[in-house]
Amino acid sequence: MQTARRIWVPPSTRSGAKFRGLFDVRCLAPFADREQVLWALRKEGLPDPLKELPTVAAMLEVKQERVPVSWVKKCLRLDRFDPAKFEVLQSLISEKWRAVAENLVVNVGLQHILDAVFSGATQVDPWYVMLASASPSPAAADTMASHAGWTEFTDYDEATRQIWVEVRSGQSMDNSASKAAFTISQDSSSIGGAALTSDNTKTGTSGTLMCCAAFTGGNKAADDDDTLEVQYAFSAADDGA
Repeated sequence: MQTARRIWVPPSTRSGAKFRGLFDVRCLAPFADREQVLWALRKEGLPDPLKELPTVAAMLEVKQERVPVSWVKKCLRLDRFDPAKFEVLQSLISEKWRAVAENLVVNVGLQHILDAVFSGATQVDPWYVMLASASPSPAAADTMASHAGWTEFTDYDEATRQIWVEVRSGQSMDNSASKAAFTISQDSSSIGGAALTSDNTKTGTSGTLMCCAAFTGGNKAADDDDTLEVQYAFSAADDGA
């Protein structure tokens, strides 16, 4: 009587790890003018916001029309107020569009994860969000020094790429509590996606590229003083047996 042969299936064919990242980008139109901002702040219970909020007051002296949402939020934080708690001000924010991009974790990004976890390599902290110009075409072989399928978008007021302030929950992390904000500096700008890198230098070609992604709905247009708020979520999970 013959014994049935048992076939061994290598573990790699039964289960594996899956990394997933998603950029969620909102384009916010500027407030109409300083009077709109001051009206909202008074409605929030600040009878004299120009005295109670010195950083906001100084900013509104410089920017009296088309006041960027990013500027107002930053100044409120500097004056030790949480912008999220200003419900009237939040209600005046107009969203021009919203776009998502499911990212490609490039080879050097995957190698960094393996090296930092298993080989004792120095962990990158912090990471920075960067924007991609129109029609990006990311590839697995992309690095910061070489990414022929896309170029960086840099027409924004901030001096550097914006920090990704991540918080982990379970097997995922994101910056939903502190989104990266970019203040657009040119009318009729075209943005095609976003990326994550270890270097904050605009147009810089050093450091580690973690991922890049193109908007699923194609390029998006933005104008001077618009604010792009970028949320990036990254998760790791076993894809099952």
